[in-house]
Amino acid sequence: MAIFGGLLVVALGAITALALTTHTRYAPGYSEAAFEKVSAGARPEEVTALLGQPLSRETDRAPERWCYGARAQVEVEERRSWLLWSTQRFKLPQGPPCLVFDDAGRVREVVRDRDDRFGSMVGKSKPDVLRAVGEPMYQDPARTCTVLFYSALDGDDGSYKVRSVVLDEGGLVLEKVAYTLWD
Repeated sequence: MAIFGGLLVVALGAITALALTTHTRYAPGYSEAAFEKVSAGARPEEVTALLGQPLSRETDRAPERWCYGARAQVEVEERRSWLLWSTQRFKLPQGPPCLVFDDAGRVREVVRDRDDRFGSMVGKSKPDVLRAVGEPMYQDPARTCTVLFYSALDGDDGSYKVRSVVLDEGGLVLEKVAYTLWD
């Protein structure tokens, strides 16, 4: 019976290891230790000195948003499993309703409007919105960000570790992004 129990533990360990395997390709020179050293406000040259050249980069323009409610906070729940490893689960909050503006200053889209309070705002100008629903609790200005990707999926499918650095319009580090994309 002891041999069977030992084989069962080994088999469960092998299955778990396969289930948690990721197919991640990293940029040459990348290391997790160096990634941890990247801090907000760092210049691109500092990032490249630590991590090397990224695998790819994308520039994207985020539109202006007015949000009517408190900023949502991501909750992290850490659990310890019976096999003694630690897992983290992220509870992504819904967040408040937000109005997304186009370049002409008109509402292009309403997001997270669970009560349909803001549906009639699409196409309205900023002064019209202010008259109708008042000042937003907070505003996110339109901005252009550049994302430096230091990891990618190695193959056609599977899970991989996402590692990227987001630069603001001035080229300084705005944030680091690190999570595992499970397939």
